[in-house]
Amino acid sequence: MVDDIVPKLLEDLKKEFLNKYKANKKIPKLLETKNHANAYLYAQEVGNILADVFDSKLSASILPDGKMFFNIGERILNETLGNNHKLVTDYAVELQTALNK
Repeated sequence: MVDDIVPKLLEDLKKEFLNKYKANKKIPKLLETKNHANAYLYAQEVGNILADVFDSKLSASILPDGKMFFNIGERILNETLGNNHKLVTDYAVELQTALNK
């Protein structure tokens, strides 16, 4: 039986994402001045960070038989893309709440 690689892989992906997110020089500026244009740029930055993390942490060499099986992809993508969605929607909600006042 093959070990479940998802928990460790997901932990590595989350750590790398958080490190890159905190190290990103554009994010604090975008969080400081919230407007619709910056919401778009924020979403781009968050997406680019996740793409970089996937590029650096996901490879055939760490996957069973060198393949991304559906159950692995589903668990990784649901969690990581869900996190990105939450970050972007939280930004948009805060922006719209401020504009509505």
